[in-house]
Amino acid sequence: MLNESLSFGMESWNWHNEKNVGGVERYGLRLADNLVSRGIQTSIYTGPNYLDLPDGKICKIEGGNVSYPVFYHKDASHMLNSLEEDAISQKINLIELEGFYGIRSNHNIMERVLGLDVPLIFTSHNSGLLNKKNLYRELCIDFAKIFTDRVDAIICVSSKLGEDAIEFGFSPEKVHVIYNPIDEQVFHPVSETEKIALRKELGLPLDKKIIMYAGRISPEKGSEFLLRSWNEVHDAIPNSHLLVAGGIAPSTEKPLQDLFAQFKIDCQNDQTASFTDGFIKDEAKLAKYYQACDIFILPSPAEGLGNVLLEAMLCGKPCIISEIARASSGAGDLVTSGFNGTTFKDYTPEALITAIREIKNNMGTCGLIKAKNMGVGISSVTDEHIKLYQELVHGKPFSVAMIT
Repeated sequence: MLNESLSFGMESWNWHNEKNVGGVERYGLRLADNLVSRGIQTSIYTGPNYLDLPDGKICKIEGGNVSYPVFYHKDASHMLNSLEEDAISQKINLIELEGFYGIRSNHNIMERVLGLDVPLIFTSHNSGLLNKKNLYRELCIDFAKIFTDRVDAIICVSSKLGEDAIEFGFSPEKVHVIYNPIDEQVFHPVSETEKIALRKELGLPLDKKIIMYAGRISPEKGSEFLLRSWNEVHDAIPNSHLLVAGGIAPSTEKPLQDLFAQFKIDCQNDQTASFTDGFIKDEAKLAKYYQACDIFILPSPAEGLGNVLLEAMLCGKPCIISEIARASSGAGDLVTSGFNGTTFKDYTPEALITAIREIKNNMGTCGLIKAKNMGVGISSVTDEHIKLYQELVHGKPFSVAMIT
């Protein structure tokens, strides 16, 4: 039997931030919700605190299905003090680093994390995080070697990230590929009749081929390419209609913000695109947009995996990604061109038009089957996490802190 006491700690830039609901934050919410639903006591450690809240406890995560305490901290050092205290007092005896974006550039803090006398797991969500140039620049080569030796296991959310981890210096036996958890009860296909009803409910055109993008408007997501290409796409495919489910990221520079603002005005005037009111935190509502569309597109040049691709696939939608993302990032685990979607060969409107035209009716069903066979359901993914935890503590009772 497990010791049902799990301290789930996350240090996140945007945890519970209405302005930007990122994949790592949604990953943490889903996993924490399922752990609590199994009776495992779960807590979140998070910081830096951008929400103008005092250090302390929030007893309910809005949008989650269950309640658990959240410890907000004003900076990574304060958060680590709490973790150290809990590790020393044996409230936690296993730590999972969920990317450690806010602490990886501070050697003193990283040394304190690595020095804690508990098994340590690192989770890689980002295709650039294990890039030697990026991380070596932040940690330096010697410290990176210490890091790879000290970490007891690394969870990679795609096979490409697993390959990157080995190339970076992790021994193969430490590498575990565990995909992102998706709620299959929320993200699922609907009938054609239900799709039309959803379009009416959401105010979307009934007779158009709706191509959906979900995510932030930022350079790394390839959204600028999509915005600048859309007029030519629509001219070539007149019954196409773009649906943008997302918004501007806080870090997006002003030229792209201005481009998106003008794009919205232009498209709403000529009715060639629709837009949600920013990011959608309610997953049941987000699923309706997937279910109402015909094709999903993610134009980013690289993805650790791509939560939105999995969500679209589970809703039975064919997906379009860039060829470079398919060949060199985790998105290649999900989309097989000609099977459950297509790729555009280069970042030109002509290539995107070709990819849209190559979509076939059965590709959505193929993607649905593929996603289900990958075992991305929340329950299955949580089982894999718990199995790894048990292996690291040799089957003994455990509690764990997770930091992102």
